[in-house]
Amino acid sequence: MNWDTERNRLPLCRTETYLMSAAAGILHPDALEVSKNFLDQLHQQGDKCWELNVVAMDEVRVLAAQLLNSKPEEICFVSSSSMAFSLAAQLLKNKGHRKFFSFREEFPTSTLPFINAGLEPEFATTDGFSHDWNQILKSHDEKSPIVLSSVESLTGFSHPIEVVNSFASEKGVPLLVNATQSLGVIPLDASKIPFVCASIHKWLMSGFGLSIFKVRQDYLDDPLPVYGWLSQKDPWKFFEHKVEPLREARVFELGCPALLQIFSLGAVLKWIQKMGGVSAIWSRVKELVEYTYSRSIELGLSPRHLFPTENRSSLIFFPVNDVGAAEKSLADQGIYVSARSENLRVAIHWYNNKDDIDRFLAAYSKLIK
Repeated sequence: MNWDTERNRLPLCRTETYLMSAAAGILHPDALEVSKNFLDQLHQQGDKCWELNVVAMDEVRVLAAQLLNSKPEEICFVSSSSMAFSLAAQLLKNKGHRKFFSFREEFPTSTLPFINAGLEPEFATTDGFSHDWNQILKSHDEKSPIVLSSVESLTGFSHPIEVVNSFASEKGVPLLVNATQSLGVIPLDASKIPFVCASIHKWLMSGFGLSIFKVRQDYLDDPLPVYGWLSQKDPWKFFEHKVEPLREARVFELGCPALLQIFSLGAVLKWIQKMGGVSAIWSRVKELVEYTYSRSIELGLSPRHLFPTENRSSLIFFPVNDVGAAEKSLADQGIYVSARSENLRVAIHWYNNKDDIDRFLAAYSKLIK
């Protein structure tokens, strides 16, 4: 694989330094091509290709299942991760859960849907941002589902998902993982995780408006929190007016699907497989992450959090006094990062390189003098 060749397919990377994938990734050129083709099909042929498109959508479902090492029957496509976890919250409530366990640093996508559903939050006791799971799990209410992001968007901490899921399984409580800040850049084996969601516009480079939602089938009990005509076992029995739900995750694909976004995602998932899978992407990104840490230290700069290597992600935070002014100053130089709290968030993807890192660090060092 030649990462430089792939990078050169992205016009933005030829002229500017884009370190904002945690906000939104650059649309992948394969996704762009597939999207144009689909829109042209709609323009030229209208709905004549509906049946072919349904087959193509299910092919993307298989690819998404492979990405998560899960079954296609456990995968559905919803409008956002907030929608995914809103559904999950109601499913947990149906199972009798009344609390959930999470972190105060957790992004609200992962907490507000559960609070809105009437589940009481139980926040972990943490020592700053060290997240010592041996200590954290001691404070866990044994009946509470665990809700967390695989990578925290406000710290960059990468949680040991396998360790947490093993604990949850032993206690007989579900783990719910928001993988939006990792899926597509850090491998995730979700085969034993009941709930996973991930929006596709960040590390999956597929555009806005869709989230992958994995839900284990034994949680699809009646009454289902939402329902539509495509939730039926046989949706073409229009006028029987009898609820006969699928017992697959796609029961939550209520009506006509967002085919443009789904096909965009499918193109990227095929490309990921061609490049050697997410493990190959993470190998490249991890090298750039370690370069960023080591080069920062050489220059006398201090990232906000120096996590252990196993807890580092593709997000690195750099403190600054006036974060808004700093973000604008960098943008004026063609360097794009995200202002988060009192930090500049640097998000490193496969299309970045050491020149991008050096350019940011040189500009950052001038900002803080």
